[in-house]
Amino acid sequence: DENIPKSLNYISSNVVKMDILLNGLLQISRTGLLKMNIKKIDMNELIKKITNSLNFEITKYSANILINDLQECYGDENLLNQLFSNIIGNALKYRDKDRQLIIGISSYIEHNKVIYIIKDTGIGIEPKHLNKIWDVFYRVNADPSELGEGIGLSLAKTIVNKHRGRIWAESDKDKGSVFYVELLKNKFSE
Repeated sequence: DENIPKSLNYISSNVVKMDILLNGLLQISRTGLLKMNIKKIDMNELIKKITNSLNFEITKYSANILINDLQECYGDENLLNQLFSNIIGNALKYRDKDRQLIIGISSYIEHNKVIYIIKDTGIGIEPKHLNKIWDVFYRVNADPSELGEGIGLSLAKTIVNKHRGRIWAESDKDKGSVFYVELLKNKFSE
């Protein structure tokens, strides 16, 4: 009888975890099917919205966000908000607790594409993990105390693919990461 509450608690926490995973999979699936509202995006405004929404964490961790004047691109504003929120949110989550977190955001034009660069001074990722970080449920740090289910970067890749772009990362453990997001400079249709 005394084990029943422990068992129920265990079952309940695993049901919540399964619910989070299933909702993540549904979100990825639905994102691939969503009809996009493609328009010109003022990335300076979009990044300002994102950093304002993350202001609590930015202040809490004394992070320094350096934003260069960003080029415009075309895309779906809600999806791009989700994409860049995931990347910047990960930089905050995986900061190096022994040094100040600096996140630099810049862009440049190459041919008819805009390359956005999000560089951080976080804990970094070992090169052997870089190809796997885009996989659903893959987590470099499987520490259960770290929040997350390994869905954010998979969702980011889905969004970028839907925008006919590319996303990739460079990183060194203990030195930080650089994420590159390539989006179209000109109007396009699905």
